[in-house]
Amino acid sequence: MEWEIIKDFDNRLLERRELILRIDYGGGPTPSKAQLQAIIAKKFAVDPRRVEIHKIMSEKGYPAGKVWVRIWDQPKVEVLFKENKEGEQNAEKASEQKQA
Repeated sequence: MEWEIIKDFDNRLLERRELILRIDYGGGPTPSKAQLQAIIAKKFAVDPRRVEIHKIMSEKGYPAGKVWVRIWDQPKVEVLFKENKEGEQNAEKASEQKQA
């Protein structure tokens, strides 16, 4: 998956960094919020609990889209993925996590 930063704004009033990214997911399905949360947290070297995927918008007819991301100064977001024993990441819905 390739991506580039379209807009990067440091919002000190709300204590967060706001990003708009253009992603190209190479012919596969649109990535889930959980997958993007893990990728962006790793890329920017932050805790996944600080990364909020606000919106994903795919481009019609192309394997690409825009993602609106908020990186908070303090952990505020629920982690949407879980690592299993092999180190792979599995996306889980928040409702499933709460029920378990």
